[in-house]
Amino acid sequence: MPFCDIIIEERGENMYFYSGKLSLGKCAQTDRFIFVNDFGYCQDYSTMSTYRENGRADYQLIYVKHGALTIYEQGKKHSLTSGDICLFRPNEPQIYTIDGENTTHYWILFTGSEVEKMVEFFKKRSYHIGAFPEFEQFC
Repeated sequence: MPFCDIIIEERGENMYFYSGKLSLGKCAQTDRFIFVNDFGYCQDYSTMSTYRENGRADYQLIYVKHGALTIYEQGKKHSLTSGDICLFRPNEPQIYTIDGENTTHYWILFTGSEVEKMVEFFKKRSYHIGAFPEFEQFC
């Protein structure tokens, strides 16, 4: 069985979606310490909307390489820009958009028995961390 299925899609002029879905399937739950369910990036998107009222079953970490991604949370808008990272925990609503500016963002979807301990320092939705080439190399 292959490690993962690689998906590459052209979604418009100069807009690309890259993803590596692991062979255990979508949102695989596990009692492992940590397990990556999916990873990838959207390159040079100028428009995109994600609306997950009930979130996902796993954690999602988003890193904005360049451009801007707008998150909507409890009726408020929050803009993520180059070098920002954002964490959504399981079952948290996920509403975010890209409007107009070419944006590249990376994501990792993960789960595991000890993940909450690993991310407990995330006291707010997002942080500015600057350049993060290791994230880009992983995805």
